[in-house]
Amino acid sequence: MDFPPPPTAPPFIIPTRRYIPESRPALLQVAQIPDSGSLFIRKSNISSIISTCPDSISLLILLNSRKISSNGNFDFQTNFINDDEVPRFEIQKDVYYSVDDLNNSTSSLLLEPKVTALGLISEKIQSKIPQMLDAIRVINNAYLFGYKRICHPQTQWVTNAVGGIKMWLGLDDDEAIEEALIQKTEDACKILSKEIQSSKTFLEYLMKELNITEKTQISSLSILDVKQAAPAILIMKCFALGNVSSAYTTKIRRILYRCIPLRAHTDFMAAWFIAEPIRSLDYTLTLERNPSLLATTLAGVRPEDSGSHGDVYKVSILEDGNEWRLSKNDYAFKVSRNLSLGHLTNEAGVLIHMPFANTIRIVGEGFGEFNDKRVFFLVTKWVSGGNLHDKMKGYIPCAQIIKILNGIAYALHLLYASICGCVVDLKPANILLDEDDNPVLCDFGSFRFSGEKVSGAFSGTPLYHDNTYAATHARDIFAFGVITFQLLTDEVNTFQSERGKQAYGRNFSLRIDAYIDEEKDLGELVKECLRDELDNAKQLLRIAAKCVSMKSQRPSAFEILQKFQELFEEN
Repeated sequence: MDFPPPPTAPPFIIPTRRYIPESRPALLQVAQIPDSGSLFIRKSNISSIISTCPDSISLLILLNSRKISSNGNFDFQTNFINDDEVPRFEIQKDVYYSVDDLNNSTSSLLLEPKVTALGLISEKIQSKIPQMLDAIRVINNAYLFGYKRICHPQTQWVTNAVGGIKMWLGLDDDEAIEEALIQKTEDACKILSKEIQSSKTFLEYLMKELNITEKTQISSLSILDVKQAAPAILIMKCFALGNVSSAYTTKIRRILYRCIPLRAHTDFMAAWFIAEPIRSLDYTLTLERNPSLLATTLAGVRPEDSGSHGDVYKVSILEDGNEWRLSKNDYAFKVSRNLSLGHLTNEAGVLIHMPFANTIRIVGEGFGEFNDKRVFFLVTKWVSGGNLHDKMKGYIPCAQIIKILNGIAYALHLLYASICGCVVDLKPANILLDEDDNPVLCDFGSFRFSGEKVSGAFSGTPLYHDNTYAATHARDIFAFGVITFQLLTDEVNTFQSERGKQAYGRNFSLRIDAYIDEEKDLGELVKECLRDELDNAKQLLRIAAKCVSMKSQRPSAFEILQKFQELFEEN
């Protein structure tokens, strides 16, 4: 099977071996690590979160990062302890009670090497790291003070933490403490967001500042990454729960949410090091042992969707212990129409590196027999809300349109920040909606890394690109602009009716640029059913016009998110 080259992985991750050609060296070399150890963490009383203790989560993040980067040379067992015990990691005869213990040790499990001993730390970094660590301490304390609402009765470690916060602030009144923490969290998030804005991790930021280019010089996470991610992940998860809802927790969560670089960093760390890892099951041997399994599974099932490269079937797994090795749930089986195109094999190679909530989740792949021919197929999680193309046939309120577009922009930002690739074929049919109308990007068969050539079967849909032949983020942003016009106006439908097969994106761009040049009111284009929200619709169309323009630089996904916050989000 020919797979595409691996994505530009985070510096602490070695992509799955099957995606690395034999002639290509691994992205980094990791020192030999002891085979296994035991992690002891405080157990969560919330089913969706493994632990609500920041120290436990930080150790878990560190060890998972080392497990991934070790390429199978290291593993650990996770054990749960009582609240009155201290989280720790035990390996051989050594015991570590925090990420600081590990970072200050001589263990091969430490974070970044002792660059200070090598004289590599500049004065700029020496002054910034303490400032960033202070900001992280604020976020940690902001979480702990809000988390105490969950504890009934309050546990000793939380009581001790709250006592420490009171001493640190010199305050005893809860309301005064909350006001102080809200202000400090606002300042802390701004500091951390500023430093990470052009990087996906603080490790990458450090490497840039120190002019380190060799991945082997710093081969794991930064201590800043681990210590920031733990409380930030818990804030985003715990403070969204109804049983801790309060004005304080809502404000703290919103502050973090509004700091886009920090939120993306938090989601990135949670997806790679806390969430269940992506494991794509290879079904080829299964189908060799039982050649009729795929045909039997899809017998009598009508395709839910069909594209130029294959058909998508909804399959409900009703019992555990099945031949597909899947848990009870609904899945999408995407079956290729032509093996020679390689569209689905390309998608399989990409999805394994996208563990994010707003991209489709792969669970399996393989070759098999279907309709008397050899096919390749993907199995992904089923997304229940249908696709945006079908949704657009009915009425969508303006508030819902804003939510969908904001979600698409964030999905693109996370994609660009994590593996620096391009969707290439972004369009309404390739945007699924979950039960809450959150967008989930799918169909990455045309995916390319930034700068790669785009042509042939992988060039995307003509209406949704600007006819450039290189994969760029601006190409995807163009598609975002066309989608926005489709959601808010009938202009795209009119354009397609007039141009027929010549309805190319570049021609649509010229149409909108001319409209702007003539200083026409974009509000005139808004659908009649959305006129009650005319001001918001016009704001969206102004953004969309910049996205499809051929005359000026298009905004980035990050800049679009910033504009959405400025225009539509509550303070």
